[in-house]
Amino acid sequence: MKGYDSIVNAILGDLKDPSIFRMVSRAIPEVKKEEQIAAELDVERSYHSTFGSFGGSLLCSYSVEEIEPRKRGKWIAELLQNHHTAIFLRKSGDGIAFNLE
Repeated sequence: MKGYDSIVNAILGDLKDPSIFRMVSRAIPEVKKEEQIAAELDVERSYHSTFGSFGGSLLCSYSVEEIEPRKRGKWIAELLQNHHTAIFLRKSGDGIAFNLE
C-alpha cells in the first residue's frame, strides 16, 4: 500500500483543488496468482473507501481470463464490492455495464 500511495500521490500531487481527472490504472501489474489477487483487492478496498475525495474517475482494467480459475469467482465478487460501475467486454466487442451503487 505504501508503494501504491506514493505513486498515486506523485501523479495527483500537483493537481489544483478542485480538480477533475480521468485515469486508467492498475495497482498490481499482474493478478494471476493468489498473492497478486490478494494484494490487488487490498488496494481496491483501501481506495474505494476514499474515492469520494479523489475528484475524478479511475478505470481499472482486468483480463478475467488471466485470473487463476479457482479464485476467479471470489475475486470478481470482491472486486464488484469495491467499484461503483463495472463494464464487461468480450473479445467480440459485445458487452454489458452495471451501476453498482
